[in-house]
Amino acid sequence: TADLSDMLNKVSGVRIRETGGVGSDMQVMLDGFSGKHVKVFIDGVPQEGVGESFGLNNIPVNYAERIEVYK
Repeated sequence: TADLSDMLNKVSGVRIRETGGVGSDMQVMLDGFSGKHVKVFIDGVPQEGVGESFGLNNIPVNYAERIEVYK
């Protein structure tokens, strides 16, 4: 089953980088911006701690109706 990380990596300008193995930090990059400059929303709800507290690779694609990434 595909996860949100897999799907977002297919979007132009969006890159998901993992710094290690399972459970490691991940970074969402949007057109070269990352960290506090990028916000992720799932079904309109802001997701704080993406990449630190939890990874998008732990969320199945069918969990979200809409995913938004802003810089």
